[in-house]
Amino acid sequence: MRDARVNQYPETNRSDADWAVAVFAHNEADNIERCLNSIRGHASRRIHAYVLANGCSDETESVVRSYAERNDWVSLVSIARGDKCNAWNVFVHEVAPAAQIHFFMDGDVWAEAGAFDALGDALSSDTRAMAAAAAPSTGRAKAFMEELVCTHRLLLGNLYALRGTFVQAARQAGVRLPIGYVGDDGLVTSLVKWNLDPKGEFHAWRVAPCPQARFGFRSFSFLSPSDWRTYLRRRIRYSRRHFEHELIVPLLRQGITKMPSDVETLYQLQQRQLFSLRPRGGIERLFDSLALRTMRTSLSRFTAAQRSSPG
Repeated sequence: MRDARVNQYPETNRSDADWAVAVFAHNEADNIERCLNSIRGHASRRIHAYVLANGCSDETESVVRSYAERNDWVSLVSIARGDKCNAWNVFVHEVAPAAQIHFFMDGDVWAEAGAFDALGDALSSDTRAMAAAAAPSTGRAKAFMEELVCTHRLLLGNLYALRGTFVQAARQAGVRLPIGYVGDDGLVTSLVKWNLDPKGEFHAWRVAPCPQARFGFRSFSFLSPSDWRTYLRRRIRYSRRHFEHELIVPLLRQGITKMPSDVETLYQLQQRQLFSLRPRGGIERLFDSLALRTMRTSLSRFTAAQRSSPG
């Protein structure tokens, strides 16, 4: 596992901010300005936002570049690969400056008033916690998501905070999320609760639930065919997230160095378990079946490519 910090983005590193925000943006030209406005509008500390534009084929980078010209607290980080876990790795290992708190936020959401201050206060008041979790203010599953945050102490990838010392420790340990993995937020939650040592104790109290911190997003319209397609893809991704978590935990229990570099390697290392997985019951059966077929097909293609490669 790599532990060297090779910085390809020297112009983005800023040490004059108390708080740093990683904003994940993949084709978010229509949403990114509202997201950035919500960051600047509701944080009381010196703050710098890094928009991780990954694999964008729309005008996201142009919009952010123009916004950054007018707002020196924003930096554009252009990443060719369209993958959130890879973007997380780029931020932690190559971009993140020294900061008290690092916030992680999706580019298609906006922070409600006081959200960043509330997350910061949660970490200040609970010195044992390494992370703080925000909750949604919108959406049909709002109550369910609140329960995940408040009862189960899960980080939602839409908006959460990590203590600066945790980010520094992850960098020094060379911890990188597997490229292509679905469920970065669940994996980060587990890494926090393990305190980066999966062989050690798993403590939920390392995540501070913060329902006072809220984020909003545009809800699906079931009258829109494109929203139906997005909904289907998202449900399949939720199933993949469930199964990939089942595959990766046994590996990590052997030590953090067992973290695979990418999801195809995860499938290969856990091939027997992958083919033993079965769909759950109820409405999940359809989405689970589609997800498992996708995962197994990906493994077959990966294996075939390895066999055909020279050497």
